[in-house]
Amino acid sequence: MKREEFLLKVQRICFDIEKLTEEYGADKVISLVVLGCIEDHHDDGIPRMSAIYNYNIEDKRELDCIVDFVDATWETHDNKPDSYDGLDDLLDGLGIDLE
Repeated sequence: MKREEFLLKVQRICFDIEKLTEEYGADKVISLVVLGCIEDHHDDGIPRMSAIYNYNIEDKRELDCIVDFVDATWETHDNKPDSYDGLDDLLDGLGIDLE
């Protein structure tokens, strides 16, 4: 499969996610999707990325929440990051309840 074909299919999936988000209620959803392909065959030696992205983030606070979540889940030890007590811990103070 060509890179362009792959990214086009990912873009269609992102459109489906947007549609689903709107149907569910965008005010109830926080999301960030980034998917890219690294191209490392350039004359300057600097890798480049072709990417598709989609997000439903209301403000900087929600962006920080997602970035903190990604950071906390990336830095794992035995599948549980230090000082991370679950999603409730990450959402503490944001007024978001998990059902």
